[in-house]
Amino acid sequence: MATLERIRQRSGLLIIVIGLAMLAFILTDFLSSGNSIFQGDANVVGKINGEVVDINQFSALMDETMENYRQQSRGQVPDVSRKQLADAAWELLLREKILGKQYDKLG
Repeated sequence: MATLERIRQRSGLLIIVIGLAMLAFILTDFLSSGNSIFQGDANVVGKINGEVVDINQFSALMDETMENYRQQSRGQVPDVSRKQLADAAWELLLREKILGKQYDKLG
C-alpha cells in the first residue's frame, strides 16, 4: 500500500521517465535507419578526388572484374574472395579517376 502511495506522489517523475525512454527508443530507430540525415547517402561507396563513386557503378565494375578473373582462369571459377574482388575493383577505379585525368593532360 505504501508503495502505491509513493508512485502516486511521484507520478509526474514517472511520466517524464517513461516519456524519455520512449523518445530514446524512437530516436535510436530513426538514427539507425538508412534514411538518416547523419549517415549520408546509402548509395555512395566513396569519393575519389571529390568525385562520388555510386554503388551501381562499383557493382558493375566488380562484376566486370569477376568476369575478367574467369576469363583469365579459362572458365573455371577463381579462388578469390569478395573482398579481393572489391579491392581490385577499387584499385581500378582509382587508376581510372586519378591517372585518367593525368593522361588527358598529357594528350
